[in-house]
Amino acid sequence: MFISEKFILNKRTSDSMGVILITESNNDIFNDYGFIYSETIEKVKSYNDNPTFFKGEKDTSEIVLKICLVDGNYVPRKWSDYDIEEICAWIKTDDFVEFISEDNVELIYYVKAIKIAKKFTDNLEGYLEVTFQPFTNFAYKSDVKTIIIKENIERKIIINNKSNVQDDYMPIIELINLGDESTVNIIKNTSIENEQFEITGIEKNEKVIIDNLYCTVINSKNENRFKKCNRNWLRLKKGENELKIVGNCKLTIKSKYPILT
Repeated sequence: MFISEKFILNKRTSDSMGVILITESNNDIFNDYGFIYSETIEKVKSYNDNPTFFKGEKDTSEIVLKICLVDGNYVPRKWSDYDIEEICAWIKTDDFVEFISEDNVELIYYVKAIKIAKKFTDNLEGYLEVTFQPFTNFAYKSDVKTIIIKENIERKIIINNKSNVQDDYMPIIELINLGDESTVNIIKNTSIENEQFEITGIEKNEKVIIDNLYCTVINSKNENRFKKCNRNWLRLKKGENELKIVGNCKLTIKSKYPILT
């Protein structure tokens, strides 16, 4: 599935952990070592998370990767019990985490290890065979845009929805009100008819998180600000979207577009 031997898992690089991916081996000389770690996963839909995942109905295919311990020159080396414990602790996670291959660092996969088999020789040379369960069958491209609007001067911003899966996408918006409670902050997507989100009545310097998919507005104190907006949730159509923004605020629009690779 991946060509590059280097990757990032759960925010840590393979280089920092002293490992690489390998694609071939002579299985005849490797034996299972110790117990095989394995678990089953029951998917639970959560709300107001970032990223917002595309909810597909088809089951996802497992990914099997072989992880080899190497020295500073990328020469395979023997495993110690400490190495096994450290690498397994990194690989095993409670939740789905980011996986990024150096094949394309713009693409993010969300995976969870469900099985780890230790394939070693008698003197502990070999690799870990790790089975990952992806959250979906898609990769994701992250996009973050920040803009500051002052004194009700209209500003424009172009956002490109890069998804090749969905016709529209509902982003997460972080908004800090730089005015007072009378300030009306407006985000209008002129690329879609009648698409205008408004929020007013929030305090000066109050920060709210607007989840357009799950229709929630929560501030940094975890207080509900749903009644402060017009409930016309922002969508981004596939391709370019021109947003016109009016008000007095700092605005950050966060998207993770599903990509079929």
